[in-house]
Amino acid sequence: KFAAFAMFNGKKAKVDEGKKVLCMFAPGCDHCQNTAKQIGQLAKAKKIPEVYIYFMDEEVEKIPAFFKIAGVKYPFQVLGIGDFWDLLGSGSTPGVFCQWNGNTIQSYEGINDNEFNFTKFKEFAVEK
Repeated sequence: KFAAFAMFNGKKAKVDEGKKVLCMFAPGCDHCQNTAKQIGQLAKAKKIPEVYIYFMDEEVEKIPAFFKIAGVKYPFQVLGIGDFWDLLGSGSTPGVFCQWNGNTIQSYEGINDNEFNFTKFKEFAVEK
């Protein structure tokens, strides 16, 4: 489902090839910022798959501050609110999808039962 939205910073990404981490964030969301920060800390310490961010077209002026809080900048694109929610499906933000050749291996959505789990994410992300 992500292949239709594969342009990040003006470059086409091969989101359906190999391991990828696809994130769906709202720029002003504290939970999204915290999730990005955790992913960024792991990326600084270990080799992890490429990370791409889909931002909701809401508070886009906060994107630079988002990356400052995250401590790392990833390729991103801004999706209209309708496209963003269609792509996210029935979940909520923050959304993190761990993909392997276009298949979702792990997914985290929202701040309740299926919230981002750093320990489980690390199992997927860190090269062994």
